[in-house]
Amino acid sequence: MKAGDVLYSKKSLSTYFVGHVAIVGKSLNVHHAHPNGPGRTDTIDHYVNFFAEGDTISILRRGDGGTEAGVWAKNHINDIEKYYFNMDLDNVKLNYCSKFVWQAYIYAYNIDISDRNLTLKSRATHIYPDQIRDSSKLSLQGSIKVKK
Repeated sequence: MKAGDVLYSKKSLSTYFVGHVAIVGKSLNVHHAHPNGPGRTDTIDHYVNFFAEGDTISILRRGDGGTEAGVWAKNHINDIEKYYFNMDLDNVKLNYCSKFVWQAYIYAYNIDISDRNLTLKSRATHIYPDQIRDSSKLSLQGSIKVKK
């Protein structure tokens, strides 16, 4: 894993049937918005424990890296005040997993990793984990199989 990598987990009981994404920071800690957070920073070992045995976590990477997105995430994870499906894309305080990862890339690189031509001022909308998983700007680097 490298800073800026996106960790994607598919829809399952572990992800409340919506999927989950997180972003890796420079120190290889995992930053993510989570109902038990609201903003969390976990080691990869602790992060993996959120998932059930047999789950797979995909590691996705931007072609030329995403270090600055990982730095942005580290610097703003504690700005999240409440885990909430807020539709204002520029609102960091009210956040959820995929919007936070999307914000890391839009603020760091002005890149919409949802492939929907969104900006911070786009009309109110949601960003879903599978939209990030399917991004043309990210490619699969490997995966982690959860074992307990």
